[in-house]
Amino acid sequence: MSMQKQQIMQATADRIRCLRRQRDISQEELALRAGINSVYLGQIERGQKCPTVDTLYKLALGLDVPLHELLRFDAAPAPEDIDAYIAQLVRRIPPNKVAQVIKVLEAVAGLL
Repeated sequence: MSMQKQQIMQATADRIRCLRRQRDISQEELALRAGINSVYLGQIERGQKCPTVDTLYKLALGLDVPLHELLRFDAAPAPEDIDAYIAQLVRRIPPNKVAQVIKVLEAVAGLL
């Protein structure tokens, strides 16, 4: 799988999880609302499965948002999701770049 496709899958996964948590809905509840299997939803939210447009539409209905909201990758995470969001970003850093990212974060933290 291409790196770009994996990044899109992960961004979609992060967005679905963020919207679900903002609405205080469990994975099981969203799966029920969307008419999909809860195990499959978990795989989608972890970026392990690539949902079809039909599945994205069902999830949008279950979340009560327009379909395009699932693909808004520029949306800032809710404050309660910030730790999970940062963890997701860190997991996407290539191993050979981790030291550089840590130095940047330490420098930014030093400015505060």
